Amino acid sequence: MKKIKRLSALLLCLALLLATTACGTTSDVRPDASKDAGEAAKTTAASGESTPAEPEGENGSSDTINIMIPAEPVTLNALESQSNLDEYVFYLTSAMLYRSIDNELVPELCDAMEVSEDGTTYTYTLKEAKYSDGTAVTAADFVYYMVKRYLTSENCSQFVGGADTYNGGLDTCEGIYAEDDKTFVVRLAEPITTFDGRLEIYPVNQAYAEGKGESYGGTPADLQYSGPYILDDWTVGTSLTLRKNPDYISAAELFPLEHVNLYYSGDASSLYSRYASGDVDVVVSINDTVVEAFGEENCYRFSSGNIYGIEFNSTGFTYTDGDGFVSRGEEVTALMQNENFRKALCFALDREAICAAVSPSAEPTNRYVNSDIKGTGDTSYVEEFALSEVAPLSGDADAAKAYLAKALEELGYGDVSELPAIRFLTFENLQQKTMAETFVSQWKEILGLENIEINLQPIQSAIMSMVYMDYDLYLQQLTLNPDDMVELLSYWETAGSVSDAAGFQAGGAPAMMASIHADAEYDALVEGIYRNFDDASRLADMAKAEQMLYSSYVYFPIMAGGGYGISKDYVHDFVNPYVEGGYGLAHTTLDAH
Repeated sequence: MKKIKRLSALLLCLALLLATTACGTTSDVRPDASKDAGEAAKTTAASGESTPAEPEGENGSSDTINIMIPAEPVTLNALESQSNLDEYVFYLTSAMLYRSIDNELVPELCDAMEVSEDGTTYTYTLKEAKYSDGTAVTAADFVYYMVKRYLTSENCSQFVGGADTYNGGLDTCEGIYAEDDKTFVVRLAEPITTFDGRLEIYPVNQAYAEGKGESYGGTPADLQYSGPYILDDWTVGTSLTLRKNPDYISAAELFPLEHVNLYYSGDASSLYSRYASGDVDVVVSINDTVVEAFGEENCYRFSSGNIYGIEFNSTGFTYTDGDGFVSRGEEVTALMQNENFRKALCFALDREAICAAVSPSAEPTNRYVNSDIKGTGDTSYVEEFALSEVAPLSGDADAAKAYLAKALEELGYGDVSELPAIRFLTFENLQQKTMAETFVSQWKEILGLENIEINLQPIQSAIMSMVYMDYDLYLQQLTLNPDDMVELLSYWETAGSVSDAAGFQAGGAPAMMASIHADAEYDALVEGIYRNFDDASRLADMAKAEQMLYSSYVYFPIMAGGGYGISKDYVHDFVNPYVEGGYGLAHTTLDAH
């Protein structure tokens, strides 16, 4: 079961991954374009902003791998992390209850898991393990992490006492507790279809973390290491250097490489020259320009599992720390809340042309789920359960114009020139700028709209503007969880992490005021899906919820992310972080070179 993330985790992942997904992601690439989809899963993600220092150590080592990664982590404090980029590193530095290895969840520190007959109580027994400082890993360490980090606004009600803990800020949870040093228990309020007990969670020693206080995870010396590697150095803006942890429970069987160097660079020419010269062995993500330089036949394309779309701030408010909810203005609010205006923008976009112009490695989509999710039979879910009244992938200019005409009539405008200016928030980098300009260009060409102003901001600033709803339109990316098909749909519940962004920040603001998508029928339907164990009925309800979300037009999908990556032919079995949830070095080996 994949780790469940809070809103800001999703959107920081969005920021940092989308910042380069327009250029692509990566894969286990020996120059062999004939690999199947399973092999395609090997490698990943995006690109950072600085030029890294030269890799340390000599080229040609078979025990050291040099990897160019998408961007550096934001924090190594597992209790505060809000980014998948952090988790990619935690995968190397922390043991896990269950670990994804070659895209299969297997027990790591879990020695046994017992499930009660009613499917509500999970009892875990742990193997003997220790941190690199000699401290024993105990059941309480997993309980501490779960209570402090795993409970979210989306999932807290699924655990006994979880809502009281999360909403009340409690330090303990009735349904998550340790029986002794080697045993802990997780109790669900009722069985749910998406929980199989295989938790990808880390142990965090409470005494150590609280003893470090704000410095916990701030430097390599402020961490306990229970995983495959120990972090020796983190040079911010340049690199991370790791060495093998001899105390890791599976050190003899897994993660054979002795040294791992992670570097980041956002400069395409530098990236190309460093890879070509052999300074780096793997490039986790390369943009389309560099793909051309390498030759597409030497790279590998794969789907990243991300959905990109346009989100409307239909609440009419921005949240500020000092003044609470502040109106975005009557005219702008009326425009954002007008369904026909939102439909006009949706139908005007030619998703196929957008992907061709912005990211050839991506695929146009008008669905909220992965296209490879299985249906009840041999066909996929999206083939079995088609949606109605969705915008064609190539757009529908006539329908868009008709919707706009209705909107102008409803709002009392005689012409598009009378519409108020609206701000389209996105990230201050070339890829996002290109993407936003492409959308705006199509809206201008099809609908004659000249009132949409692109608001480019640095990543961190843009994320905070999004969280506080300081935007009218937002280029949103959501990461799809293949183990939990309805997770994304839950984000759009009235109090879900995306819908209730400002409410989350306001600490309990009125839900209907704070929510982009507030629909009691939708909420009940999504919650019911979690508890529906009949496959056909559950998928049918999922399609109904998906249609309801689409028909609201508060967020409409545009493209499914994909990318390219490359690795030297002497690198074997490096697995894509998008698939593995971390830099997948469990079986990676290097031939002498």
